[in-house]
Amino acid sequence: MLQWNRILSDCPQAADFKKHFLSLTKDKVDSIPCDTDCDFTCPRRIVWHSDDDIAAICDEGKPEVQVARSDLLVYQLKQPAINRALCAALEISFKESAVDGLRNTWSVGEFVPTEGFRFPVFVTMQKTESALLDVCRQLCHTQDGSFALFISSRRGLTPAIEGLLAQKKCSLTVLAEDFSLSKSTLTPSQKPDVIFAPLLKQVPEADSGGTVFFSTPEGCTWEDIKIQFRDNHTVTVWAGGKTGRYTYSDMGMGTKNSKKPTKQWIAFMAFAGAQGEIDWNNELAETNLKSQKAALSKRLRKFFHMEGDPIYWDKSSGTYCCRFKILSEGTDDSW
Repeated sequence: MLQWNRILSDCPQAADFKKHFLSLTKDKVDSIPCDTDCDFTCPRRIVWHSDDDIAAICDEGKPEVQVARSDLLVYQLKQPAINRALCAALEISFKESAVDGLRNTWSVGEFVPTEGFRFPVFVTMQKTESALLDVCRQLCHTQDGSFALFISSRRGLTPAIEGLLAQKKCSLTVLAEDFSLSKSTLTPSQKPDVIFAPLLKQVPEADSGGTVFFSTPEGCTWEDIKIQFRDNHTVTVWAGGKTGRYTYSDMGMGTKNSKKPTKQWIAFMAFAGAQGEIDWNNELAETNLKSQKAALSKRLRKFFHMEGDPIYWDKSSGTYCCRFKILSEGTDDSW
C-alpha cells in the first residue's frame, strides 16, 4: 500500500480510488523503494523484528527506516471496475475480454458513432516503453481498421508510439490526464467527439452522394464485380483483383437525419437475399420497385465509376436481374 499511497499522494480523490478501484490481496511485499538521496537505486529489504517493529534495511549502510504493517499490504487494481466505469463515462456498451497474447490489455467494447461504423476500444496498463510499444504494434497488426486505445499514464509513451497510432488513425487517451474521479464514477475532461476525433474523421457525411469510391480496374465490367453482405450495414466487394469493405454510408446510401440506411440500401439487401433476381412477387415490389431499382442503379454507377445499367429488366422472366454477382450474409462465397 505504501507505493499506492505515493502514487496517489497528489490525487484529491485518492480515498475514492482506493475504495472503488483497489482490492487487497493475500501477498505482502518483501522490499520497498528507497527514498534515500544517494548514488544507488536499490530497494530496501523488509525485516520483521516483531509485529510492532518492522524495518526497511538499506544494504549500503544507510539508517534503517521504520514502516507500518499496512504499508506492506499488496493491493491490485480492480480492472473490470475501471473498464466498466470508462465505458459508462463514454456511453459505450461494456463487453470486456482479455486480449490474447497481450498482458494487462483488454477489449472493453466498441465506439459506434453511427450504424455501420464500429471501432474497437482497448484499455492497456503498461509500466515500460517496451511493453507499451509491443501492445501498440500487436494491436495495429491484428486490427483491420482503426481503434481507440486508453492507457493508464504517459509512462512509456514515446513519439514513436504516438506516431504508430496516428498512422493507423487511432485515438489515444491517457486516463490519468483526461479523466477525473468522483466516488466510483469517471468523468472525461473532454467530450467524446474530441476524444474520438481521429475515428470520427473517418465517418463520411450522411447522404453525401458517395464520399467513398471503389477503385474499379480499367476494363472491368459489371459482370466482373462480386458483392457479399457481411451484416446489415456492410458489404465486401471484389473486382478485377481489387477488394474492399464498405458500409452503406461509404456507398452514399445513408439518410441525412436518422443516420440509417436509405430505401436504396434496403433494395440492395433484397437483391442479395434473392441472389440477384427480384420479380413482382417479391415483397419489395410493394414499395415502388421500379423507382428503387433506378435509384440503386444510379448509386452503384457513382460508387464504381462505371457506365451502363447494373440492374436490367428481363422481359422473358419478368424479373429485375443484377449484372454483378451478389450474395447475402452467411451465404457460401466460393462463387
